[in-house]
Amino acid sequence: MAYVSCRCGSKAWPPKKASIRSNQNAVEISKQIGAKNWPGTGKIFPQASHAWDFMTYAYLQLGQDRNAKQLVDELKVSQMGFYPSIGTYAGTIAPAARYYLERQDWKGAAQLQPYGSPYPAAEAITHFARAMGAARSGDPAAAQADIDKLKQLREGLLAARQPYWAEQVEIQVLGAIAWLQDGQGNRDEALKFMRGAADLEDSSEKHVAMENRLYPMRELLGDMLRGYGEPAAALKEYEVSMKNAPNRLRGYYGAAKAAADSGQAKRASGYYGQLARLTRDADGDRAEIVELKQYLASAR
Repeated sequence: MAYVSCRCGSKAWPPKKASIRSNQNAVEISKQIGAKNWPGTGKIFPQASHAWDFMTYAYLQLGQDRNAKQLVDELKVSQMGFYPSIGTYAGTIAPAARYYLERQDWKGAAQLQPYGSPYPAAEAITHFARAMGAARSGDPAAAQADIDKLKQLREGLLAARQPYWAEQVEIQVLGAIAWLQDGQGNRDEALKFMRGAADLEDSSEKHVAMENRLYPMRELLGDMLRGYGEPAAALKEYEVSMKNAPNRLRGYYGAAKAAADSGQAKRASGYYGQLARLTRDADGDRAEIVELKQYLASAR
């Protein structure tokens, strides 16, 4: 069996561009392998799903949302010549969830449809995105339904003696419950569950099947603290998160906002500068990009 190399390139500079180039090559090679192994079918070698996932993530961090959406749409209609594995399915399912979560499109996230894979940890990606979307767009009943599904998937993994993946789903359960509690006005409970999710994720190892985790839980903790009017505490969480997940659009943005709101103008300027470099070729209209342009204009 041939193998295709793909990389997330999270520490490359310029950030993410090396990831896009290498994964474009991986997708092209996967198409060639597909043409050889399944001639005339249009199928591609399944490891390309990882390359698609890494490229989607990279484009989203660069603010190139149109390119990211094109990849998500292409992946929907692509035929994988499946060698079933959790990695193949996770790489196929994650891009759409990333697209909505990174853009903070909560209603879009809530409407994602489960893929129907035989791998519970891969299916959990969609249910976590749906739960987050519902919780943060004011639909607690729908959020609870997807949290219940996540718990069911976790229990199935435990019964199947897959403790690593059960723990990864548990992280998602805690994170989703946190934002459900937030939406219901339960600040203390929300912070307890969100901190639990962040601590558990930080203590667990990454797996090659999901090397590029869906969304940093500690960054989400920073978002929650900032929303509660605790910018200094939020900044600490963002800075810890960025050590594990560097060069993230939402990470730089959150840190810049938290620094500014806590009276640390110099640090805010530094993070806005990093955000500007990261997104200098952005093609989207995300609120973070609009706000960045306003900040840069006022700073001149």
